[in-house]
Amino acid sequence: MHAILGVAASHLELTTGQDLRSIAIHHRVLTIKGSNEAISKPNRTGADGDALLASCYALTFQSTYMSDGLPEFFHMVRGCSLLSGQLKSERLPMAFFLEERDHFEFMRDKLTDLPVINSELINGAERSLKDLPALFDRPGHVEFFKFLTELVNAVKISSLKGKISILWK
Repeated sequence: MHAILGVAASHLELTTGQDLRSIAIHHRVLTIKGSNEAISKPNRTGADGDALLASCYALTFQSTYMSDGLPEFFHMVRGCSLLSGQLKSERLPMAFFLEERDHFEFMRDKLTDLPVINSELINGAERSLKDLPALFDRPGHVEFFKFLTELVNAVKISSLKGKISILWK
């Protein structure tokens, strides 16, 4: 939580001009302290590993917002690499280390009994998509449009079909 609050404070400082540096640094220090404590604990779970690595990435990202953050950025990138190597060696079942097709296996139990998506929302998405091609000026726009169109068509069939179409692109 402190990692997210730190990034948020740094972002708000940069975008609004408010002096939030002390708040951002406070949460950064708490994140580092908590991460150090978590790293030193044995018998981690996959969720612990995911939280540790996510915090490390958030700290790395936050350093890009800091006016004097370039050296910190490089330290954090190295830290993410070292932590990733350590966590991989522990063979924890982590979401961060799933291969492309492993995500479905990891998420299988979470994907059962998905709620039906409101047909009005789907119809609204279709109407919105119809207006987009006039705005395209790059080939990437067309590719992204095709992906969105396929996704909306899949969601018409089922929420799970929509989720699977995202996972296997």
